[in-house]
Amino acid sequence: MTRNSNISSKDWIDLARYSKPYIDGVESFLDFAYSYGDPQGQEIQCPCAKCCNIRWTRRNVVYDHLICYGFVKGYTRWINHGEWDIKLNVDDDMDYSRDDIDGLLNDQFRDVAQAEGVYDGPNENAKKYYNLFKEASQELYPGCTGFSKLSFTLRLYLLKCLHGWSNESFTSLLELLKEVMPELNILPSYNKTKSMVKNLGIDYEKIDACPNDCMLFRNDHKDDEFCHTCRSSRYIKNPKVDSEVEPSKKSHRVSAKTLRHFPLIPRLKRLFMCSKTANSLRWHDEKRSKDGKLRHPADGQAWKDFDRLHPIFAQDSRNVRLGLASDGFNPFRTMSISHSTWPFMLMAYNLPPWMCMKSEYSILSLLIPGPRSPGNDIDIYLQPLIDELKLLWDSGVETYDASRNQTFQMRAALMWTINDFPTYAMLFGWSTKGKFACPCCNYNTNSHYFKHSQKMCYMDHRVFLPMDHPWTSNKRSFNGKTDFRPPPPLLKGIDHNLLRHSLDVMHIEKNIVDSILGTLLDIPGKTKDHAKARYDLKEMGIRKNLHPKDTEDNKRTKFAKACFSMTNGEKSVFCGVLKTAKLPDGSASNISRAVQTRFNRRARNNDECDPSDAETVSLFPKKGCPLGAKKTDPVSLDNKSLSQAHAYLLGNCDEIQEYIRGPNFVAKRYSGYLINGYRFHIRQRDARHKTQNSGVTVVASTTSFARSKDKNPIATDLTYYGRIVDIVELDYYSHFKVVLFKCDWYEVEKDIYGLTYVYFNKRCSQEEPFVLASQVHQCFYVQDPYDQDRH
Repeated sequence: MTRNSNISSKDWIDLARYSKPYIDGVESFLDFAYSYGDPQGQEIQCPCAKCCNIRWTRRNVVYDHLICYGFVKGYTRWINHGEWDIKLNVDDDMDYSRDDIDGLLNDQFRDVAQAEGVYDGPNENAKKYYNLFKEASQELYPGCTGFSKLSFTLRLYLLKCLHGWSNESFTSLLELLKEVMPELNILPSYNKTKSMVKNLGIDYEKIDACPNDCMLFRNDHKDDEFCHTCRSSRYIKNPKVDSEVEPSKKSHRVSAKTLRHFPLIPRLKRLFMCSKTANSLRWHDEKRSKDGKLRHPADGQAWKDFDRLHPIFAQDSRNVRLGLASDGFNPFRTMSISHSTWPFMLMAYNLPPWMCMKSEYSILSLLIPGPRSPGNDIDIYLQPLIDELKLLWDSGVETYDASRNQTFQMRAALMWTINDFPTYAMLFGWSTKGKFACPCCNYNTNSHYFKHSQKMCYMDHRVFLPMDHPWTSNKRSFNGKTDFRPPPPLLKGIDHNLLRHSLDVMHIEKNIVDSILGTLLDIPGKTKDHAKARYDLKEMGIRKNLHPKDTEDNKRTKFAKACFSMTNGEKSVFCGVLKTAKLPDGSASNISRAVQTRFNRRARNNDECDPSDAETVSLFPKKGCPLGAKKTDPVSLDNKSLSQAHAYLLGNCDEIQEYIRGPNFVAKRYSGYLINGYRFHIRQRDARHKTQNSGVTVVASTTSFARSKDKNPIATDLTYYGRIVDIVELDYYSHFKVVLFKCDWYEVEKDIYGLTYVYFNKRCSQEEPFVLASQVHQCFYVQDPYDQDRH
């Protein structure tokens, strides 16, 4: 049977189900579905009147259902079973372009959907499945084909969560919609909606906790009413209510403190229910570029050591590697209220870099209530998560992989935590303050107390250098002493996990930069070079030129100005450069500018093109995309510019020889272009912006002579710096197109510190202004405050 032969006539569908033509037709349908459809192993979607293409089941079950119940009404084009090349009629009774709620239900309740004896006394999961299936089958309003009652409710609930609607406002919106459209088939309130969402498995567990953070009322202690440690009550006491309530009546009592636990295991299993996400969870092993460059945690030494120590875990790339992050925040959006709530987030590092840090793939595991930080008792609240992690590591859980249509034993490992330094102390169980502040060095921490500044200093880190390193004998640059001591011994267990805790870079970078800028600019209150620090230097006996000195009358103390402290004039120049500097888009802009409010907008520097436009010639790959209006005005190139551009192409691609007659005189001109991950503008466009995107640099191979009589030229790579003055696209008579940047190139020099200076008043290589757009990299220029032509 061919794909479209013998399927156009389906009159047998309306015949009696016991007739021979109908039974033969069912057999032909099954043969067609398994030949041209998309079976998941031995299962296809059952099109009977009861399953409605929702359930996936085996051939014999589908046959029985079609004989017993017949085909779903209107299913005359088998679009779910391989008849894909026939256009659908928009007037069909059935519309299959809605949200894939049916697939969601099938994935979430797969065990129920596949059970053959499920019709006899359904269990709780089966009841939820059939109730939700009933909601998914109901029209939102008569004639609606785009939404069902369930899909619309879920979409509306998603908007509530994304935009922070209150529960009352959500209920009011439902009431208004029902008032405006009485035929609308929606739930009446937020509570009813929440109950529906819970049935999908999107729920959390409330666990009562001791108000003094001593214990959780769970497992064997779930019915206790008092803490076993401090004897505090589990519930908030209200003497007036307690005295009024009759002993025979059961009243609702409010818990003093409640931990919200979002189970990890069902959320990990749900990642594998989507075939695309399940496929991405193997990216770190199957699709990651393994060229030695650090792009992903899987390229790091800690990941590789973990695989070496646990080869059985590493054999299955679907086993999940997790990272745990936590920090306290004030949920009330005001600093006038002292409150600290602690969420614990988990990230699946199996995913590629552009997915693993997205909010939709971050898993909220615990929400520890305030108003104060849990401190050293944080391990009490981690118990539910630790229990799940132990189960996932020891034996794993059976999980269905939609991408491979098979079940496997999913295991998971917590690779490391990510947090700031105070949270590091809470998770490690070791104070990061005082004399022994380093958890890794433990009691071998090298610290020094400055009595004048009244601070601890940790500056003896030369112990981690090799014994023969020159810095070990350098007294002047450090504390005035040599240091040949060996490093402190490693803690037990560190050989099983090379990296257990990662510190949040943002906090560290900000604190260091603030200290450096405050010291260089000599900002009062922020500089580290203050009077107390000078007295500490004197006590240590180092940096004698910075020691405080008394005047002859001993009435005042003089402090010499440090060489690194700027004068008022230098401060003015420094701030002026920062104020007038024009940087490329995204390099130093407000991060809010990079937030996309529409999901269909391409990334800021996304230069990917349609794969169908890719060419085979090395010079003409369809790479990059222009900026600005889609409609471009043609421009006629003069003979000199056209010859220069064509000559550059002839020297860079052998395949172009057949086009030696040159390109069309009419070319396209752009003011901007995206390529190689950069956003490029012409110089005239930069003049109208506060950013700079016209700077380019290219490495070119050239031959040079040592002197005029030298007959042995040397091939070297030279770096050229310039600015884009024009962007043109040459057309080789509709066969190929290529984008070139026309640039002004400038002479350069390097100073004694290795800094590169570019002179805008000294141009070079004026006969070769063109360069391929794919060959350049972006740079930016900052004007020298003492020479306007030097950058």
